[in-house]
Order: sequence, then C-alpha cells, then structure tokens
Amino acid sequence: MCPDLFGIEDFSYILLIAIGIATSIFWIVFYFKRRNYSRNAILDIIACTFFTIALGIVGAMLFQNLYDLIKDPQNYTFTFSMTFYGGLIVGVIVFILLYIFYLKKHDNILFEDVVKVAPICITSAHAFGRIGCFLAGCCYGKHTDSWIGIEFPVIGKRIPTQLIEAIFLFVLTGILFFLIFKAQFKYTLHVYMAAYSIFRFIIEFFRGDDGRGGTLLGLYPSQVICVLIWIIFVPTLLILRKYVFNKPIEDDKE
Repeated sequence: MCPDLFGIEDFSYILLIAIGIATSIFWIVFYFKRRNYSRNAILDIIACTFFTIALGIVGAMLFQNLYDLIKDPQNYTFTFSMTFYGGLIVGVIVFILLYIFYLKKHDNILFEDVVKVAPICITSAHAFGRIGCFLAGCCYGKHTDSWIGIEFPVIGKRIPTQLIEAIFLFVLTGILFFLIFKAQFKYTLHVYMAAYSIFRFIIEFFRGDDGRGGTLLGLYPSQVICVLIWIIFVPTLLILRKYVFNKPIEDDKE
C-alpha cells in the first residue's frame, strides 16, 4: 500500500512521483515527435495524459479503500492511500475513452502509436514511484536477517521490495526502449503485461506491509489482478493483431 498522498510528511515521495510523471511526458514527446505528429497533437496527448494521471490517482485511492473495506469492514475508515493496479486500471479506461472521443477525432492519432509507447511511460513512472515508496517507508518486504535486508525506522530490517521492483522496472524500461525505438516491435503492451504481471505475482509473496487487502484463495488482490491479466493476454493480443496492427502505418502526420 502506498502512503497517503495528501497527508504524507515525507516530501521525497511526492517528488519522486513528479519525476516519474515527467519521464512519462518525456517519452510521449520523444516518441510522437519521431512519428512526425504536429505540436498541437502532442500537446493534446500531454493534456490527456495529465487528466488520465489525475483520475488514475483517484482510482488508486478507491481501489485501496475497497481492499481495506473487504479486509476489515468493521474498522474501515476512508484514507487517501493508494494501490498501483487501481490507478493503472482506471487510467487505462480513462485514456481509452479520451482517445475514442477526442484524440482520434481531433488529432487523428493512431491507436497503434498509443499502444506502443504507453508501456514505457508506465514502467519509467512506476520505477521512480517505487523509489519514492522506499524513501517513504511503505510497500516494504517481510522481516529478514539476510544480507539483502535494509533497516527501516520503527519496522526493523526488511526485504527492500520497493528497490527490487524499481530495479526490475528500470530494466524493463530499457528493454521496452530497445523494442520501441530500435527493433520497431509492435506488441510492447504484451511484453509489459507478461513481464510485470509475472514479477508482481512473485514479489507479493515477499511483501510484508499492511493494507494490501484480504486474500482470495490465498492470493492478494494484486495477485488476483495478475491472474486476470494472464487470462486476457491472448484475447487482447489477437484483438490488437486483427484490428490495430494489420492496418497500414502512415509515415507522416499533419
């Protein structure tokens, strides 16, 4: 569980989130300039991205509160704490709607371009966010006496699952960079879906922080979402292949 965004005393968490958002904007500008989109189109994409992030934060809070309610309905109180998958799910829905009703009609932006660049925006922002979690002391791992453990104030020596995840996400960002800008690979979304969902499913077993919600068949909510991602992996791959990537690519944009 990430901390209360509006009540946290540690400024570093908010700062790292801001840096993460800035990296997302960088990738958007870098990619769409290379694809020869107009300045106005890029500005529209950036505006839609900020709107998506804002509603994504709301979604992250709502999902965390749902987790808390399910886990302990008797003692539940609303908080501004967040969970990543909640923000991701709401963010994806919001951006798709913005694309359908605005970006596609107003700027003629190809959905193929959105799908290809979105994963690297997510991984880079998420990586910095996890460093923020480490500095804020949230999303920590289980107690350990091994060499990998790091001493945290109050909670003691823990597995630094935040840093482990940040390293994984930075590596994944590098892989996605190669696939997008060097290999011209189309299915970067599914590389992200497969890689992160498998990693997240595994790392959850090493998490030791409270507030991740109750369990379903021994799985935490994030692990259940990972399973759902595996279920939709092939269908979404076939949909992209048939309805998105089989269309001719325009070399230049007005």
